[in-house]
Amino acid sequence: MRRLTPRQGVTLSLDGDEEVIDGQVLSVSGPVALLDCVDAAPIHLRARLSPGSMCMMAFTHHGKLVGLRGVVTAASEDLNQLAFIVADGVQVEERRVAERIALVIPVRIRTVTGPGAVEPPSVETVTVDISLGGALVERREGARTGPRFRLELYLGDDPVPVSTGADLVRATATHLGLRFIDIPALDRIRLASFLAEHQLGSSSA
Repeated sequence: MRRLTPRQGVTLSLDGDEEVIDGQVLSVSGPVALLDCVDAAPIHLRARLSPGSMCMMAFTHHGKLVGLRGVVTAASEDLNQLAFIVADGVQVEERRVAERIALVIPVRIRTVTGPGAVEPPSVETVTVDISLGGALVERREGARTGPRFRLELYLGDDPVPVSTGADLVRATATHLGLRFIDIPALDRIRLASFLAEHQLGSSSA
């Protein structure tokens, strides 16, 4: 996302649709880019912008075409402004990890065991930072080192958690670094919308 600059032109291609949305970068805050639509989004696409849609963002950097995979969601009621939240490790020209947002949210984590094994109880903890691709969580008493987990992420006042699998990336005495896997598309969009709202709200405060 460091390649994006204010007033830079971008094109958004929503999954499963040939029409595109042209936009201009207003600001970039961590993994979230606030965009201004050049023209009104096509009517049939506008319904997909709330809560959001997986998409590809394309732009030029030093004369080369770059693509970023992520989620686009409405950032204003009139849909003239959109938020793009980049996913991890999906840049076309090179792989890099998206910047994470320092954000504490409750998490319930459970180690996934093999067939026939007794599953350990879930452990309640919190994130230290998070992105669409993974999170760093506090390692609480009873938390194992996986290597595979099921997570439930509780977003604000929403009683229904985002559910995802996760692989262990690194472990210390105090923290577990996790990479999300098998996160349902709707849950990914819910998480993206939550992160965008938090990040844009923090940057304007």
